Amino acid sequence: MRALLLLTCLLATAAGAQTEPTNSSPDEPEWARPPPSTGPAESAGSRAQRYSRFSAGPAGPAIAVSEVLLGIAGGAILGNAFDAEGQTNNLYTVAMLGGLTLGTGGILYQYYFPVQRRESVLATTASLAGLAGGIAYANNDLPGALENYRRDASICELLLQQGDWMRGLPDYEARLEIAGECYAPDLPRWQGEPVERLLIYPEQADIESDAAMRDTLMLARGVEAVVQCGATLADWLDGPTVRRDGSLDGFTAAAPLRSLPYLLNWSPDSPPPAPPLRRQSESREPGVGDDTWQMHLAARQGIATTIRLPAKADWLWGPRRSGPSPWYANVILEAV
Repeated sequence: MRALLLLTCLLATAAGAQTEPTNSSPDEPEWARPPPSTGPAESAGSRAQRYSRFSAGPAGPAIAVSEVLLGIAGGAILGNAFDAEGQTNNLYTVAMLGGLTLGTGGILYQYYFPVQRRESVLATTASLAGLAGGIAYANNDLPGALENYRRDASICELLLQQGDWMRGLPDYEARLEIAGECYAPDLPRWQGEPVERLLIYPEQADIESDAAMRDTLMLARGVEAVVQCGATLADWLDGPTVRRDGSLDGFTAAAPLRSLPYLLNWSPDSPPPAPPLRRQSESREPGVGDDTWQMHLAARQGIATTIRLPAKADWLWGPRRSGPSPWYANVILEAV
């Protein structure tokens, strides 16, 4: 987008930055003189007053080119604002419509009205100033947009905590649009369509953090995919895995683990069963602890586990914070 805007500003300014024409001198070459007015449909008097067959004034082409380029840039900005997560072609459609609309208007105007070069410079400068003002306003409104996102995120979190995944999960996906909020590999984002090779990954920046390993153990289920994980869990997971610094060649798309409930239409009361692990711990002693990755690892092994949940526990647990859990067969939840 930035490259398009810079190119538009450069070309529009170059097209309009001309000086007032002077009278031709006898020594002026033929190619530098204005083209003669031609056309059988025009009278001799009208033909003498026109700059060329296609323009009434010397700066008409500059106005036409400027309006086409500014229409494309403005339409691209407007279309991008209504682009739904990159899944529509609104940016290109509105850019083409903007270019055609403003371009047609500029062509018709310069055909019927003579435009001098100084007028072209003034019109181009005004158009660029308006475009720069729109960009500045959009950048200035970014804090307000972030504040709206935080407010909507609070409502979304409340819906998910209550177990209303149908209404909460679509808005929860907005977290992926905030730059720097979540880690994402350089792959197309999976939307649930059939793909040859899928990568699922924890969205935390530190893949060895407690939150990342906990999400991996809890959510890597229900879909045939390669799991991105750290060295700690690579020896436990039975399916194919890849490290975060590993090659992404051969992968068609990727999806964050916390998006799987939305993409696969999971229910908080009946998530898909977790696949078996590659190996088992020697100790089978029942465990009691907080919502950490160690407790999830014990639960994945079928060890009797009691997980203590705080008042603001992860929304993945659903509204029931005590008793058996649908996520693991041998887990008892305990509200604290």
